[in-house]
Amino acid sequence: MIKKLLIITLIISSFLTYHNTYHLKNLEIESFIINKGEPAFKVIDNLAKQKIISSPHFTKVLFALYAFFTNASIKHGEYEFKGKFNLKLIIRKITQGEIKINFVTIPEGLTNKQIIQILNNLPKLTGNIEIPIKEGSILPETYDYTLGDTRTNLLSRMIKSQQSFLNINSSILPSYITKYEELLTLASIIEKEAKVNEEREIISSVYHNRLKINMILQADPTLIYDIRRGEDFNYILTRKDIELNQSRYNTYKFAGLPPTPICNPGKASIIAALKPASTYYLYFVSQNNGEHYFAKNLTEHLENVRKYRSSQAASNKANK
Repeated sequence: MIKKLLIITLIISSFLTYHNTYHLKNLEIESFIINKGEPAFKVIDNLAKQKIISSPHFTKVLFALYAFFTNASIKHGEYEFKGKFNLKLIIRKITQGEIKINFVTIPEGLTNKQIIQILNNLPKLTGNIEIPIKEGSILPETYDYTLGDTRTNLLSRMIKSQQSFLNINSSILPSYITKYEELLTLASIIEKEAKVNEEREIISSVYHNRLKINMILQADPTLIYDIRRGEDFNYILTRKDIELNQSRYNTYKFAGLPPTPICNPGKASIIAALKPASTYYLYFVSQNNGEHYFAKNLTEHLENVRKYRSSQAASNKANK
């Protein structure tokens, strides 16, 4: 009996191969969805509607025989048919559950609000976010997901990814950084200040040097985070903001790190916070091109500020 089944299965498989050898179709179907519990014959009709197959009646008979002798069943999910396919390859794909993998990239430096908005805008995910999230606890990178995955599960994976990254890259914290949440807070400030990768460790060294001597950090992004409620950083601070704001995020008034991270830092900024460059710098100011001038003392810094303002004035004049 078993031998007979094997022979029949081989005949069906050979027929499929023979029938389709000269019927390869170049498909560009990015999304074909099979719903849970959907009857096989309806799936085949839908394959025909999307022009993935051309002979639904023949396919139904063939699939019924194939399923009977191989105990194969169609797996629900989202499928992608891109490239050359024949009937044998199509049946194999949907019975082996070769479902489509989707990807979402979380950029470095986004706040929790911004990341949740990205997840809420992904129509293939389901459910609401049902877990508490601390600012700075998500690792920005590219994540895969499939149709029907929940937003909560995907977000949980993002949080676990950061925990794993911290565990792998753990090292002894300096005395002025007592826990990893503070390390992430520092990394988040570096993330918002560093515009070029080559400067991350140097910017980190400035903040480390200030923390060592209990010097206020004077970081614009921390106060902007508080003023804009973590929704965006496209805001230019005014003197009035600095003078009137009494939040602990006002690092122009309060020494030490702010209460929480101000965004979700990427791997490079976390590493920079752990391993700052060895410098004596205490100040930095923009060069108006993404890079910064660095200074060891206030005299040097004021000269750099003069250079920045001169560069900014020239740029404004050129744009008029």
